[in-house]
Amino acid sequence: MTRSMKWVIVGVVVVALAVAAGLVISGALKKSRVAPATTTGMSPAPTYPTAQPTPVAGIGDTLLVTGNVSKLEVTLLKTKRVAPTVSYGTEFSPAAFGVLLIIKNMGQAVYDDVIGGSVLLIDTKDQTHDAGAVMVDKHGVTLEGQLQWVKIAPGDKRRGWVYFAMKPSQKARTLQFMSDSGYGPEVGEWSLR
Repeated sequence: MTRSMKWVIVGVVVVALAVAAGLVISGALKKSRVAPATTTGMSPAPTYPTAQPTPVAGIGDTLLVTGNVSKLEVTLLKTKRVAPTVSYGTEFSPAAFGVLLIIKNMGQAVYDDVIGGSVLLIDTKDQTHDAGAVMVDKHGVTLEGQLQWVKIAPGDKRRGWVYFAMKPSQKARTLQFMSDSGYGPEVGEWSLR
Protein backbone atom coordinates (compact mmCIF):
# COMPACT_ATOMS: atom_id res chain seq x y z
CA MET A 1 0.00 0.00 0.00
CA THR A 2 1.39 3.33 -0.97
CA ARG A 3 1.78 6.23 1.27
CA SER A 4 -0.84 8.29 -0.54
CA MET A 5 -3.36 5.49 -0.18
CA LYS A 6 -2.77 5.44 3.56
CA TRP A 7 -3.49 9.16 3.71
CA VAL A 8 -6.71 8.65 1.77
CA ILE A 9 -7.81 5.95 4.19
CA VAL A 10 -6.91 8.12 7.18
CA GLY A 11 -8.81 11.00 5.60
CA VAL A 12 -11.91 8.82 5.04
CA VAL A 13 -11.78 7.60 8.67
CA VAL A 14 -11.42 11.17 9.96
CA VAL A 15 -14.38 12.33 7.87
CA ALA A 16 -16.45 9.35 9.04
CA LEU A 17 -15.58 10.10 12.68
CA ALA A 18 -16.45 13.78 12.21
CA VAL A 19 -19.81 12.89 10.67
CA ALA A 20 -20.53 10.43 13.51
CA ALA A 21 -19.53 13.02 16.13
CA GLY A 22 -21.75 15.59 14.43
CA LEU A 23 -24.70 13.21 14.57
CA VAL A 24 -24.13 12.52 18.27
CA ILE A 25 -23.88 16.25 19.06
CA SER A 26 -26.97 16.98 16.96
CA GLY A 27 -28.95 14.27 18.80
CA ALA A 28 -27.88 15.65 22.17
CA LEU A 29 -29.02 19.12 21.17
CA LYS A 30 -32.37 17.82 20.03
CA LYS A 31 -32.82 15.98 23.32
CA SER A 32 -31.97 19.07 25.33
CA ARG A 33 -34.58 21.11 23.44
CA VAL A 34 -37.38 18.72 24.48
CA ALA A 35 -36.30 18.32 28.08
CA PRO A 36 -39.14 18.43 30.63
CA ALA A 37 -40.25 21.89 31.75
CA THR A 38 -39.23 21.15 35.34
CA THR A 39 -35.53 20.98 34.36
CA THR A 40 -35.65 24.47 32.84
CA GLY A 41 -37.24 26.09 35.90
CA MET A 42 -40.73 26.30 34.41
CA SER A 43 -43.77 24.86 36.17
CA PRO A 44 -45.21 21.64 34.77
CA ALA A 45 -48.48 21.84 32.88
CA PRO A 46 -51.48 21.92 35.26
CA THR A 47 -53.42 18.73 35.76
CA TYR A 48 -57.17 18.78 36.27
CA PRO A 49 -59.15 16.30 38.32
CA THR A 50 -61.34 14.01 36.32
CA ALA A 51 -65.02 14.94 36.49
CA GLN A 52 -67.02 12.91 38.96
CA PRO A 53 -70.48 11.80 37.86
CA THR A 54 -73.34 13.74 39.42
CA PRO A 55 -75.36 11.43 41.62
CA VAL A 56 -78.77 10.71 40.15
CA ALA A 57 -81.70 10.85 42.55
CA GLY A 58 -84.20 8.05 42.28
CA ILE A 59 -87.37 6.80 43.90
CA GLY A 60 -87.01 7.08 47.68
CA ASP A 61 -84.45 9.91 47.53
CA THR A 62 -84.78 13.39 49.07
CA LEU A 63 -83.42 16.54 47.40
CA LEU A 64 -83.05 20.06 48.79
CA VAL A 65 -84.66 22.45 46.28
CA THR A 66 -84.14 26.18 46.85
CA GLY A 67 -86.36 28.75 45.18
CA ASN A 68 -86.38 32.52 45.07
CA VAL A 69 -88.33 32.67 48.35
CA SER A 70 -88.44 29.04 49.49
CA LYS A 71 -86.24 26.19 50.67
CA LEU A 72 -87.79 22.73 50.44
CA GLU A 73 -86.84 19.12 51.05
CA VAL A 74 -88.67 17.08 48.42
CA THR A 75 -88.86 13.29 48.62
CA LEU A 76 -90.15 11.09 45.79
CA LEU A 77 -91.62 8.11 47.68
CA LYS A 78 -93.14 6.01 44.91
CA THR A 79 -94.93 5.99 41.56
CA LYS A 80 -98.00 4.27 40.13
CA ARG A 81 -100.05 3.91 36.98
CA VAL A 82 -103.75 4.79 37.22
CA ALA A 83 -106.33 2.84 35.23
CA PRO A 84 -107.53 4.14 31.86
CA THR A 85 -110.83 5.22 33.40
CA VAL A 86 -109.38 8.43 34.87
CA SER A 87 -110.36 11.84 33.52
CA TYR A 88 -108.10 14.85 33.55
CA GLY A 89 -109.92 18.06 34.55
CA THR A 90 -112.62 18.47 31.94
CA GLU A 91 -110.78 16.38 29.35
CA PHE A 92 -110.72 12.60 29.14
CA SER A 93 -107.32 11.01 29.63
CA PRO A 94 -106.70 7.41 28.60
CA ALA A 95 -104.51 6.92 31.70
CA ALA A 96 -102.40 8.73 34.25
CA PHE A 97 -99.06 8.37 35.98
CA GLY A 98 -98.79 9.34 39.66
CA VAL A 99 -95.90 10.30 41.90
CA LEU A 100 -96.14 10.32 45.69
CA LEU A 101 -94.24 13.30 47.15
CA ILE A 102 -93.38 14.59 50.61
CA ILE A 103 -92.61 18.31 50.68
CA LYS A 104 -91.01 19.76 53.84
CA ASN A 105 -90.61 23.51 54.30
CA MET A 106 -87.01 24.18 55.42
CA GLY A 107 -87.33 27.96 55.01
CA GLN A 108 -88.31 30.75 57.40
CA ALA A 109 -91.65 31.71 55.79
CA VAL A 110 -94.87 29.86 54.95
CA TYR A 111 -94.61 28.02 51.62
CA ASP A 112 -97.81 28.84 49.70
CA ASP A 113 -97.95 27.33 46.22
CA VAL A 114 -99.79 25.26 43.62
CA ILE A 115 -97.81 22.02 43.35
CA GLY A 116 -99.12 21.26 39.85
CA GLY A 117 -97.19 24.29 38.60
CA SER A 118 -93.96 23.09 40.19
CA VAL A 119 -93.64 19.60 38.68
CA LEU A 120 -92.97 18.25 35.20
CA LEU A 121 -92.73 14.69 33.94
CA ILE A 122 -90.45 13.79 31.02
CA ASP A 123 -91.12 10.59 29.11
CA THR A 124 -88.68 8.30 27.28
CA LYS A 125 -89.33 10.21 24.04
CA ASP A 126 -88.24 13.48 25.73
CA GLN A 127 -91.77 14.93 25.80
CA THR A 128 -92.90 16.88 28.88
CA HIS A 129 -96.17 16.32 30.70
CA ASP A 130 -97.80 18.86 33.05
CA ALA A 131 -99.46 17.83 36.27
CA GLY A 132 -103.25 17.54 36.13
CA ALA A 133 -105.49 19.94 38.03
CA VAL A 134 -107.67 17.27 39.65
CA MET A 135 -107.90 13.59 38.77
CA VAL A 136 -111.24 11.80 39.08
CA ASP A 137 -112.33 8.24 38.44
CA LYS A 138 -114.96 7.12 35.91
CA HIS A 139 -117.71 7.98 38.41
CA GLY A 140 -116.45 11.55 38.88
CA VAL A 141 -115.04 10.87 42.34
CA THR A 142 -111.78 12.68 43.09
CA LEU A 143 -108.84 10.35 43.60
CA GLU A 144 -107.76 10.44 47.24
CA GLY A 145 -104.61 12.04 48.57
CA GLN A 146 -103.89 14.48 45.76
CA LEU A 147 -101.33 17.18 46.48
CA GLN A 148 -102.63 20.42 44.99
CA TRP A 149 -102.60 23.84 46.67
CA VAL A 150 -100.42 23.84 49.78
CA LYS A 151 -99.64 26.19 52.64
CA ILE A 152 -96.78 24.73 54.64
CA ALA A 153 -95.45 26.39 57.80
CA PRO A 154 -91.67 26.39 58.44
CA GLY A 155 -90.64 22.91 59.61
CA ASP A 156 -93.96 21.34 58.56
CA LYS A 157 -94.57 18.99 55.61
CA ARG A 158 -97.26 17.70 53.24
CA ARG A 159 -97.62 14.33 51.54
CA GLY A 160 -99.72 13.46 48.51
CA TRP A 161 -100.04 12.25 44.93
CA VAL A 162 -99.45 14.36 41.83
CA TYR A 163 -100.85 12.94 38.56
CA PHE A 164 -99.88 13.38 34.92
CA ALA A 165 -102.05 12.43 31.94
CA MET A 166 -100.11 9.77 30.05
CA LYS A 167 -101.16 7.12 27.59
CA PRO A 168 -100.36 3.54 28.64
CA SER A 169 -97.80 3.36 25.80
CA GLN A 170 -95.85 6.35 27.17
CA LYS A 171 -93.08 5.57 29.67
CA ALA A 172 -91.98 7.99 32.40
CA ARG A 173 -88.25 8.80 32.48
CA THR A 174 -87.64 11.83 34.75
CA LEU A 175 -89.51 13.90 37.33
CA GLN A 176 -88.54 17.55 37.81
CA PHE A 177 -89.54 19.78 40.74
CA MET A 178 -89.04 23.58 40.73
CA SER A 179 -90.40 25.51 43.70
CA ASP A 180 -92.25 28.84 43.51
CA SER A 181 -94.70 27.62 40.83
CA GLY A 182 -91.89 26.46 38.58
CA TYR A 183 -89.81 29.65 38.75
CA GLY A 184 -87.08 27.95 40.78
CA PRO A 185 -84.28 28.73 40.06
CA GLU A 186 -83.08 25.29 41.25
CA VAL A 187 -84.46 22.10 39.73
CA GLY A 188 -84.69 18.83 41.63
CA GLU A 189 -84.56 15.84 39.29
CA TRP A 190 -85.32 12.16 39.88
CA SER A 191 -84.86 9.22 37.54
CA LEU A 192 -88.01 7.12 37.19
CA ARG A 193 -86.33 4.15 35.49
